[in-house]
Amino acid sequence: LRVLREHGLTMTRSFFYWPDFMPDPDRLDETACRWYSDFLDAHHEFGMGTIPTFIVGHMSGENWDPSWRQGRDIYSDVWMVGRQAWYITELTRRFHSHPAVIGWLISNEIPIYGGEGDERVINSWALLRLQCNGLGDSRSQPTAERTRHSERKGHSERWQGPRF
Repeated sequence: LRVLREHGLTMTRSFFYWPDFMPDPDRLDETACRWYSDFLDAHHEFGMGTIPTFIVGHMSGENWDPSWRQGRDIYSDVWMVGRQAWYITELTRRFHSHPAVIGWLISNEIPIYGGEGDERVINSWALLRLQCNGLGDSRSQPTAERTRHSERKGHSERWQGPRF
């Protein structure tokens, strides 16, 4: 982090690697949570912030599935949706007040990981994910909208997330 800060970076994107942070459907790994807390403290020490990502289902060309999912549908299996809600709520509860948390990302490349499906079901899934994260203050609330800046084009490009 020191090197990143020395090069002018003030923010990172971080990941709660789901299989490590939630090795069982009803348990968070306390060691992973402790390490993440240390990671947040280091960010704060260097005057940096981070944006945690909860459901990291796909990254670097691979799917990262908790072993207990056992093929359940990520969007519509009620038990699976409930486990995700518990996971996001618990991690938010633990870390929402840390000054290094500057935002939240609900998932990473979820269409690659969860597949395609009925738009109404997926929008409902996304809405429930956002509601699970409602514990933080106004500066650390999730959003379904983002702005991308393009230096090459010299303008902002707006992307609208799911419509609720």
